[in-house]
Amino acid sequence: MQQRSALIVASTVTAFMLVVVGGVAARMAQPPLAAPAATPVPVSSPTPDTAAQTAYVQQVDAYYQQRAAAAQQQAAIDQQKASIYEQRELAYQQLVKQANQQLEQAYKQIAAAQKHNQVAAPKPHPAQPTATATAAAYAVSAESAANIALAAAPGTTLLATPELVSFQGAIAYEVRLDRGNVYVEATTGQVLYNGALAPTQQMTNASSGNNPQPTSTQISGGGNTSQQHNNDDDHAGGNQNGGGDDQAGDD
Repeated sequence: MQQRSALIVASTVTAFMLVVVGGVAARMAQPPLAAPAATPVPVSSPTPDTAAQTAYVQQVDAYYQQRAAAAQQQAAIDQQKASIYEQRELAYQQLVKQANQQLEQAYKQIAAAQKHNQVAAPKPHPAQPTATATAAAYAVSAESAANIALAAAPGTTLLATPELVSFQGAIAYEVRLDRGNVYVEATTGQVLYNGALAPTQQMTNASSGNNPQPTSTQISGGGNTSQQHNNDDDHAGGNQNGGGDDQAGDD
């Protein structure tokens, strides 16, 4: 809009200057008035006022020509700026397009990796069987092990349901009685350790090696660990032995 206004002003001023210059030139081109034949009058030279006007017109014309040139230069600068802005916009659009392509590629890679991980993920292991489910795999049941332990330790009382444990490398039932623990082999029903025997019989079996000290590991979830039961048995056995020794001393 500024460029158009400048061009209109410049055109108007130029036309005005051309009219002025044309009028001055036409006036100067007019032939001098013819003098009477008897006395010819010499041609008069331009007056100082006419020369000053011509110089002023030339100055004004030069000024407006400079203004027109400056307007043209500004128009060229504006066009150059517009071209630069357009190039920057194109570059920005290209960068945005490249970024979107990279994001899309990254999303595809992530989706492929997640799919691969889902395919390669190991299947979950089944839960460990409980004591009841594990006991079904052996010939001796928990009830039979309890009866065997009660028969091996007459006069005792069952405190809890027998549990499967690993006793000295063998799978056995840990039968908790009121006088100690009895370990019954889960396959044959053999008594591996009897902690509910009378004190004198325990001392005899310990000296002969028939009733070794228990070392067991619990197989499935349940109550207290076998090691704690064994400590309780040793403590109970010690009290009974101590009582027997005191009784023997009194005798």
